[in-house]
Parts: sequence; C-alpha cells; structure tokens
Amino acid sequence: IILEDDALITEDFNDKFKVIYNELPTDYDLLYLFIHPDSSKNITNTEKYTYINENTSTYGTVGYLLTLKMAKEFIDFFKTNIFTTVDNSIMWYLKNKKCKYYGVKESIVSTGGSLYFHFVKDTDKLGSIISKTQLYKTSQAKPDFYIDAGNYWFYPCCDSEFNDIDYINDMSIDELKTNYLNDEEVIGFNSLGWIKNKIKSRDSWKVYKQGNFDGLYIKKSLDEYNVSTKAILLTGGCGYIGSHCAV
Repeated sequence: IILEDDALITEDFNDKFKVIYNELPTDYDLLYLFIHPDSSKNITNTEKYTYINENTSTYGTVGYLLTLKMAKEFIDFFKTNIFTTVDNSIMWYLKNKKCKYYGVKESIVSTGGSLYFHFVKDTDKLGSIISKTQLYKTSQAKPDFYIDAGNYWFYPCCDSEFNDIDYINDMSIDELKTNYLNDEEVIGFNSLGWIKNKIKSRDSWKVYKQGNFDGLYIKKSLDEYNVSTKAILLTGGCGYIGSHCAV
C-alpha cells in the first residue's frame, strides 16, 4: 500500500479494506483507495464487486494498493519515461499498458493537504493543479521526448496543428489507436480526436494540454509512406511528414 505523506486513513479502514481485498480479483495490478470527486460521478457499481470498479479513472495517488510486479514495472518505466505529475503518469501507464486496475466505491483514504480544495488565482505561480499552469505545459512539451504506446509513439503535451482530415469525439484513445492503425491515409492523431494525414516538423509543434494525457500519437510503422521511421521521429528538417516527404 502506497500513501502520500498527507494521507488520512478512515477509522474503519481495516474493516473496509478486508472486505474490498477479499472481493478483489486475484489478477489485479492496482487498486485505488481514494476516488477524486471529479471522477466519482462516472463510477458505476457492479453486482459482482460492490466496492470495486474496473478501469476507473481516479485523479490522485493519495492511497493505492499495487502488486510487487506492478511496482517493478513502474520503477523500470518511470526511470526514463515520467512526463507529467505522478498521478497522471500512473494513469497513463495503466491505460496504455492494458493493466487491470480498480477503484473503490467509497474512499477509505483521504487527503489532509490542500489538494482539490484550495486554489489561488494566479495558477502559474502557485496552485494545486500544477499540470494546468502554462509554466508546466511549456516545460513538458519536448518534441524530442516520446514514449512507447504500443503501435504508436506518444509525444506528451505536443501537437502538430492543421492537416486534420477528421474529428472523432466519441472514441477512446485505445479505439482511435486500433481503428486507424491500418488506415493508410492516417499518420496519427492528437488526444482530442483530431485525425491527421500529415504532421509538421517537430520544431513547429505547439504546447497542447487540455487534460491529463494530452499529446500527439504518431504511428511507429510508416512503411506506406516509404520513409524511415527513425528519420521521421528523430529529425525536424522536413516540412511535413507524409508521402511526399524527403528526409
């Protein structure tokens, strides 16, 4: 069990934890013990697991239970790949690596700090929501930094403007990755659902962050464009990435 330094444990923690743990599937990877108010409205109860909800997005790592295997994966991955706050990085990993994670129906751990409750007007100087500050966005938008996301490379907080051929607002990232993987016209998409057939050179990319996992997804396999994947991703010299690009 991992707890933040300002975590508060409920008086009936032991009793509730035993019930939850006994209902937890044996092949679980992680269980959130805290549910952020913003995500609690999206939680639905299941008949089988009264306290547990599979694939619950929970903002916050106030308290969570994880397996030793999952802990080792986190350590290995985040040695070089952490790109945002700890809670958001963990959520990104769980979603993109197809982990089995759950959230309690009712929090049995809470926070004693200022998290979620006290904010200042000038969030670029001080504030709980660090990831929404312009300073944070600018510091995180590094086109030369990308993460393995299955069949795609993921560039956190970055976007290549224009060259959008479609907009999809009713699919998850996983669905977008699957549905457009074999579409020869599509080279990638951003996390808001804008589908792209060309992508500008990296030095022209913009800082882009509306949510926790925003950024640009680019296909790893670009053989249909007759262009070297490594050259495309690691150079910024060509005007566009696409069928007419010369590297």
